[in-house]
Amino acid sequence: MGCIPQAFRLPHEGIAIYIFAVATTALLLFSIGSERPYWGLVLFAFLPIGLLKPIFLIPVFFISSLSSDFFEASQGVGFTRVFAFVIIASVLLGILRNTKKVINKKWISNCIFIIVATLLSFLLAYDDDIEVLYSIVFNILVFIAIVNLAFNKTQLEQVVRAIFFAVLITTAYFAITVAINPQFFLDTRLTIAQGVNENRFGMMLAQLAAYSLGYMYFSKITYVKIVCFVAFLINIILVFLTGSRSALAGVLLGFSVSMLITLYHKKGIRSSLIPFVLVFAAAAAIFSILVGSSPWLAQRMDIHEMILTQKTEGNRGQRIAAEIENLIPDHPIFGVGPGAGNEKIGLDRYNTPDPGSSHNIIFSLLSQLGLVGFVAYTALFAGIIKNLVFKLQSQRILIIPLILILTAVFNGVGEMIYSERFFWIALALAALCLSTFANIGGLRPSKTSPSTAIL
Repeated sequence: MGCIPQAFRLPHEGIAIYIFAVATTALLLFSIGSERPYWGLVLFAFLPIGLLKPIFLIPVFFISSLSSDFFEASQGVGFTRVFAFVIIASVLLGILRNTKKVINKKWISNCIFIIVATLLSFLLAYDDDIEVLYSIVFNILVFIAIVNLAFNKTQLEQVVRAIFFAVLITTAYFAITVAINPQFFLDTRLTIAQGVNENRFGMMLAQLAAYSLGYMYFSKITYVKIVCFVAFLINIILVFLTGSRSALAGVLLGFSVSMLITLYHKKGIRSSLIPFVLVFAAAAAIFSILVGSSPWLAQRMDIHEMILTQKTEGNRGQRIAAEIENLIPDHPIFGVGPGAGNEKIGLDRYNTPDPGSSHNIIFSLLSQLGLVGFVAYTALFAGIIKNLVFKLQSQRILIIPLILILTAVFNGVGEMIYSERFFWIALALAALCLSTFANIGGLRPSKTSPSTAIL
């Protein structure tokens, strides 16, 4: 990394990154729950290393970004925010240390557009909760910081591999936690903790499943592909048990579209179709087994039941209809203000039954931020996805952020994900990959480097 002095470079840095990823992820998971706060204190001891070498913090930051409520450093403050501050500070120190360092300006204009659009919407909002504006601006700062980490190709592959280790550890932790707690198998939707609702846990698992699938396609090693597939199976089973239909759709549609894109690039029909068939065959088998043995799950996944029981989903259909008929036409430019709170206030003014967020990325964006905000956000999202799609043929590794982003976007059919930290981390990882290969002229047909010989 260009921002780190040679004195701070470690011998065998790749191995050190993997050890650090495993250790910090384990500490993060062990720190969950008030009965084990000392694990969190041990994790804080690693932060100075992350300040000097932010590459070491990316894997545990990726995991913590899945849920601030679950991965809490202290009451009301998630570990993801702590890690983000360290990464931002590290990049700023690197720039101050090396004044000749060229700042990556590729996505700056898009980020400024988003900040301006969100600020104008906030100034005209019903609710003046500054936390919503702070969260969005903070996401953008993290995005800009990660894009400016200035990795070379080897370091990028090391980070992607280290995140894979973190994903495996987290998957194993969730699976073991569920297996040793019989109460999780009651006739109700699965979650991992009292403060984490089922849909949130579903989104967390969907991102873990997506990363496993992306890495399965990226790796050329057979046993690694098998490990990835097993990790996917574990996460998709847990997604089914959460009852989150949008999370399930996110994983399957995100993977499907990604595989169709690889077919478009003519990367080899066989290499694309085999994982596609395996994934859907496994999903169909799991669906059949779980639905056959769980009446509540069979009822929840039944399409006719979904239509007939709209009230169990908080009248989401009525909310969307009210937004189309009233809220969006009456606030077309800047919307009613960022955040679900403004959406709820706006719908309440039209006497909508059970007002609240529509939990839909399109209608929530249009309702909260208006046409200006919708264009600002989708321009960045679409720009990154477009770059990934057209450059996937030259760099196989791009499939990982592509699946992560598409999974989140399709998950957004039933959730408001445009401001979610994990979504912005996926965008940042994509932009980091693109800028890394652009800087080294690496957008040519990829070859496996020596560092990928094992994983």
